[in-house]
Amino acid sequence: MKKYSVLLIGCGHIGMEHLLDIYYRDDINIYAVVDIDESLAKKAAARCNAQRWGTDYRKFIRDDNIDIIIIATFSSTHLTILKDCLAAGKHVLCEKPIAISEEDGREFVRVVK
Repeated sequence: MKKYSVLLIGCGHIGMEHLLDIYYRDDINIYAVVDIDESLAKKAAARCNAQRWGTDYRKFIRDDNIDIIIIATFSSTHLTILKDCLAAGKHVLCEKPIAISEEDGREFVRVVK
């Protein structure tokens, strides 16, 4: 069975709900967690046994150990982070709402397609 390594970007309430939902799956490894609030990133890493943590997602997204990225940040940041993750060749799960404006929402969908 393949084990998928996950990077979570955004360790607030919703991000932690995503992690806790997948934590006990045999095919998931919570590899890294990132949050602009260092204390949240450290707490999430400790709680879910993440191998790495940090405050800048860009330092992690090109890591070949990461298969899937969960974006659980403020909606205003989703489009930029999505573009960076897709450029790095990663599979992405993005929390809703995907954007804060119709224009950004359309761009989000265009980029994904």
